[in-house]
Amino acid sequence: IYRDVDGPQAVMVQDYFLRFASRMNELLARSGFALCQGGIMAGNPRWNQSLTVWKRYFSQWISEPDPQNLLDISTFFDLRAVHGDRSLVQDLNGHIAVALKAHPAFFAHLARVCMNYKTPLGLFGKIHTESGAGHENSVNIKNATRVIVNLVRLYAMVHEIGETNTIQRMRRLFEREVFSAPFLHDLLYAFDFLHVLQFRSQAKAFRDCLLYTS
Repeated sequence: IYRDVDGPQAVMVQDYFLRFASRMNELLARSGFALCQGGIMAGNPRWNQSLTVWKRYFSQWISEPDPQNLLDISTFFDLRAVHGDRSLVQDLNGHIAVALKAHPAFFAHLARVCMNYKTPLGLFGKIHTESGAGHENSVNIKNATRVIVNLVRLYAMVHEIGETNTIQRMRRLFEREVFSAPFLHDLLYAFDFLHVLQFRSQAKAFRDCLLYTS
C-alpha cells in the first residue's frame, strides 16, 4: 500500500512499487517461500495499490458480500504494517471500521461462510479422510484451523479488536467478556493441538525429502 500521488508521478510511483514487489517475491521464492498459485502477492498489480484503491476494495467487499468478496476480505482483513509509513494502515483500518458499522448485515454473511465447514467425522466418530489422488488416508488440518481463525476474526470484527494475531484476539475477547474462561481454554487447546499436528506433518515431509534427495 502506498500514498496517493496525483499527476504524472502516479505512473512512476506505481511502476516503482510493482518492480520492488516483484523482486521481493522472486527473492522470497529463491529462499524457499513458494509463490502463491492464486497470485495473492505484492507483485500482482491488483494487490499493489494506493490507499484510495484499497479503501475502494474494502468498501466493495463489505457492501457487496458475495462469495468472492468474502474470500478476499478474509484474506486481507488481517493486514498489518511491516515497514514504512504506518499511518497508511491506520487510515485504512479506520475506513474499514466505518464501513463495517455502516453494513451490519455483512457479519451474518461472513458467519454463514464460517458455518459451512463440515467436521470430518462420520456417524460413529470415524474420521473421514481426503479422497484426492496422493492424499488418501490423510486429513487437511489447515481446513480445521481455518475455521477457528475465521470465527475468531469475525468476533474481532464485531467488537472492533485491532489485533491481527488469532491467539491475541482470543485473549482480548476474553478480557471483554465475550469468551468465557472455559471456552477460551478449550479454544486455545484446540488451536495449539492443530498447529502441533501440522508442524509434525511438515517436519516429517521435510525429513522424507532429505532422505529422498540424499
